Amino acid sequence: MGLEKYRITRQENTEKLTFYDDLNQPIGIVDREEGIDKGLLLEGVQLWIINPDTNQVLMQRRSKSKKHNPGKIDVSVSGHVKPEDTVTQAILREAGEEIGLTDSESLCKKIQKFAESKINLAEHGRQGRYIVHFYLAFLSNSLESYIKQDEEVDELFFMDYEELKQRVRNNDSEMLIPKSEEAEKIFSILDEKIKEMSSKEKEESQK
Repeated sequence: MGLEKYRITRQENTEKLTFYDDLNQPIGIVDREEGIDKGLLLEGVQLWIINPDTNQVLMQRRSKSKKHNPGKIDVSVSGHVKPEDTVTQAILREAGEEIGLTDSESLCKKIQKFAESKINLAEHGRQGRYIVHFYLAFLSNSLESYIKQDEEVDELFFMDYEELKQRVRNNDSEMLIPKSEEAEKIFSILDEKIKEMSSKEKEESQK
């Protein structure tokens, strides 16, 4: 492939993203679609919203009209980090746009970053290569309290956390999360976070 993938064209009125080398150092700016198509290393964010009362994860089904991974089931919020964004700003913006959590001040107090990983979806027959920043929020909101972005999301629904893990491990073709070592690392961390939350709730109920 050589340097061909770094020959970047510019189009007006398209979303711009920073792309990186394998040492995570920024190289330049690229149009989003071109960066994905060429397999450039981009920066993304992902938010897992887990209801601590039911141990269910808020999931979204991506719009069937999307160019990349249409109709796939993804976690609560996923998006790109724009050049002008901090990672926190990106996750708060995407949460507002995709699922209607527009009270950024309140959400910022509840989210916690729990992992960072490189993911190459091309290794799993999909498109996209990312440095992903993973965030978690324990929220007891009802499904009706979330508002989907129609052009991005076809459906919002809850999925049991254990079912989610099993579907990924079974390499379910509907799931955007691929079966991988990276996924298992994420599950391992989330398992501990869920246990911590459960212990905390028990302690508070006994006070």
